[in-house]
Amino acid sequence: MPTVALIAEYNPFHRGHAAQLKEIREKLGERCPLVLALSSGFCQRGSISLLSSRRRAEAAVKGGADLVLRLPLAFSLADGEVFARGGVRLLAGSGIVDLLAAGSEIPDKDSLKRCATYLSPETPELKEKIREGIRSGLSPHAARGRALRELTADEAAASCLDQANSRLCVEYLKQLKELPTGVSKPGFFMLWRNPAASPGNISAERIRELIETQGLRAGQEFFPKETLLDQLLSLMPVDSLSLLLSESRQGKLLCDRDWLPLSIFLLQRAGISEKLFPFRYMENRLADYLLKMLGEKEPQDIQIESLKSRNFSTARIRRALLSLVLDIRRDEAASLGQSPAFLQVLAYSRRGRNLLKRMKAQATLPLLGSFSDSRRSQDPALLWQTELERRAEALRQWLCQDSVNELLLAPEEIR
Repeated sequence: MPTVALIAEYNPFHRGHAAQLKEIREKLGERCPLVLALSSGFCQRGSISLLSSRRRAEAAVKGGADLVLRLPLAFSLADGEVFARGGVRLLAGSGIVDLLAAGSEIPDKDSLKRCATYLSPETPELKEKIREGIRSGLSPHAARGRALRELTADEAAASCLDQANSRLCVEYLKQLKELPTGVSKPGFFMLWRNPAASPGNISAERIRELIETQGLRAGQEFFPKETLLDQLLSLMPVDSLSLLLSESRQGKLLCDRDWLPLSIFLLQRAGISEKLFPFRYMENRLADYLLKMLGEKEPQDIQIESLKSRNFSTARIRRALLSLVLDIRRDEAASLGQSPAFLQVLAYSRRGRNLLKRMKAQATLPLLGSFSDSRRSQDPALLWQTELERRAEALRQWLCQDSVNELLLAPEEIR
């Protein structure tokens, strides 16, 4: 029976995620082992996670996963290509994954594969067409799709770039294709996400919006209104919601409003774009743009969504501001963030014990018990990537006023 893996954020874990895990086992066998590469404390679109990595991993195991690995911050807080590269290489480095599963709005796996082939690597002609599209006012995704249509006349393949999950599938397929020689390459198992058949409006974004707007937040009243609780119950498994409520009672739920004032302070203190340019995602005049838009504003007057422009997406702006807060430098990311340098287990089930035993024997990446282990390493990439985790955990502790450093905890077996 194959060991199947997913790359996920689970911010937070909801009924749609539980249904996806159930679907995998319905198609591949009830005893099919499930491994997750789970985002660290900050997510791909530039958001802080509601819950810590440990609590999201616990929710995932209670929801059906067997072994949850940390996807390092260098890859979880990144654009789609880097996010996919980190997830794919982490799972390949575990040595135990046979299939990578992912959901796609496009039901045609062959079209996804052709799209990935066209983009791996991007030809000079394709790159120039994409730049032309961006200069004309298209978003990077739309420019990429138009360039593919013009150069290949393959509408089915180009349409794979029109939807978020399909785009991510294309990136996964690219990264599987580009795995270094000698690395065991997992196969690809596609799950069709049929929008017409989806059970209501279940999304992590909707849950976060409900929590932020209706009071279930750190420092606010713990007990939610009955209507909010009913809504959350319709969207989340009971175990996942129980974890969320427990963390809320302890003041440990976070949202983007919590870190934004610090990023604005650091931006305004820098004052000039030359001081901002070295940070990841601040290139291509984004530093100038942010100084112009935010240079003299009070944090409470700022809505990140209002900063979106033809050239800069909301996700790009958030990632850039968080890079400033966490001191993520572009040159370090380019040289030390090409591939995950370590494995760390966040949680596992009883069945996950066997996976953990196999991983210890077969992994090509070092397995860290806790982050104190990393200090003995001589690998610059491992040292840099674990240092980012420490900065992120310190920020989370500060925002929550929490004395527990989760990086020092051993992985938990969840029953």
